[in-house]
Amino acid sequence: VAVVTAELKGMPWIDMASYSADLRGIEDAILVTTALGVVNSVAEVGRGVQAGQQLCDIESDRYKVQYEAAKSAVDANHAAQIASKSEVDRTKANVDAGSLGKAALDGVVAQYAGLVAQGKGAESQMMGAKKQWDDSRCLAPFSGLVASRMINRWQSVGAGTPTLRLVRNDRLEATFTVPETEARELKVGVPVEFFQLDEPDKVYKGNVSSVDLAADARNRTIGAKVVVLNAGGKLRPGVVGRARLLRKKYTAAVV
Repeated sequence: VAVVTAELKGMPWIDMASYSADLRGIEDAILVTTALGVVNSVAEVGRGVQAGQQLCDIESDRYKVQYEAAKSAVDANHAAQIASKSEVDRTKANVDAGSLGKAALDGVVAQYAGLVAQGKGAESQMMGAKKQWDDSRCLAPFSGLVASRMINRWQSVGAGTPTLRLVRNDRLEATFTVPETEARELKVGVPVEFFQLDEPDKVYKGNVSSVDLAADARNRTIGAKVVVLNAGGKLRPGVVGRARLLRKKYTAAVV
């Protein structure tokens, strides 16, 4: 029987692992309004916005008037408190001097305490009115892009209605899971390559930003996240890609 022999030689080899990854904005929020009314305007999808910028108008003029009225009530109460406090100080001085009885001081102190309590209620109403006024304008909590909208112009909406989805698009976050048997080397800072299935040659590099401390009891996996710089803005939140990371390097492996 003919026999062929060969000398086995090791060579450097890199063991890479690839996992399915869901992409989302590093800041990703669905805005929900507490206001109710008719939508007068709403931002278009794809529009870039700055933090605090108005994205919609749900009868905001009406809520502005309500807020200004509530604020005026707070200002009036504050002025009344100042006057009442001055009266308390004058009355106390007269009581200490013996020109007035203690009952007079008790009366003005009770009046001042009542104004303080009313002021707290007025401030609570003002904050509620300010919240509704802000929500009627869909103020952006951070700078980003309008990813989608759930309301349309002239539509009537109620409290608790989702209005727009806002995402930060310059930096995205890919979320993936690793089987617990492969998670030993998974640590914060490990380099990761992210790519989309329809464009595997276009690689976006990043590093593991967080690793779950506990495994999912249902499928025995460890969750992790990687921050990816969205150069050129081609990546879209919500798409599925692959996260590829180094598991181990071998200096002399027989392969």
